[in-house]
Amino acid sequence: MSRHTYQLHKNGKYFKLVWRDRSNRRESMSLGRCSRKSAQQKMEAIIKRHIRDDVSITPSEQSLENWLCRYVEIKKHDLADSTLKIHRQTCNLLREYFNADTLLTDISKPEATDWRIWLKTEKSMAENTACKHSRIAKSIFNRAIDEDYLAVNPFKHLNGSEPVKREAEKGWVLLADVQAVGHARPEIRDLVLLCYFTGLRISEALMLIEFYYQPDRGKVIVHDGKGGHDRVVRLEPELAR
Repeated sequence: MSRHTYQLHKNGKYFKLVWRDRSNRRESMSLGRCSRKSAQQKMEAIIKRHIRDDVSITPSEQSLENWLCRYVEIKKHDLADSTLKIHRQTCNLLREYFNADTLLTDISKPEATDWRIWLKTEKSMAENTACKHSRIAKSIFNRAIDEDYLAVNPFKHLNGSEPVKREAEKGWVLLADVQAVGHARPEIRDLVLLCYFTGLRISEALMLIEFYYQPDRGKVIVHDGKGGHDRVVRLEPELAR
């Protein structure tokens, strides 16, 4: 078939668009699970883009490994170091499950579902952590769509919403319990009370210096906290005393 001759291939409920570029190389792009009408609409949009650009894009040549490396390079300029670290972790989880040489267009929706299950079963992840990596995987493949490597996101359907605990399921820490820890371990008493009354993370409390602890003003300044940002935390009167 010529450069502007395209064919739709169906495999069960999934469609793939196939064409040949000017060098007569066979190219393909997954259109995902959809109706034939929707697949035809996607095909028409791709054809229009090809005609407009007058170039042959070759999404099938982009491997998972190459794309993940490019994605990290792009995000280096957009994300804080701590957030970028989490995105790198998601990339490594994708590498671990899928063969690094796997083409982006060969990753299907069912395989994305199996990856999500694998996070819970083989990696023993908590649901909240699995949700976090699922959200990032969606972002990784959404960006691949923006770069014209994919037509649909095979991870789009994954649940990325963290479960909300009902009030009855939440575990509350009582002041009496915190004070008991302080009596048992007096060397960490002040640290435990500081975290309890301010909500500081343990890493933030350990990095706190006297300049940022301002009981006379009723506040604590957290410098370079989560996401690399500063924030002001109200200092409870009980702790100030």
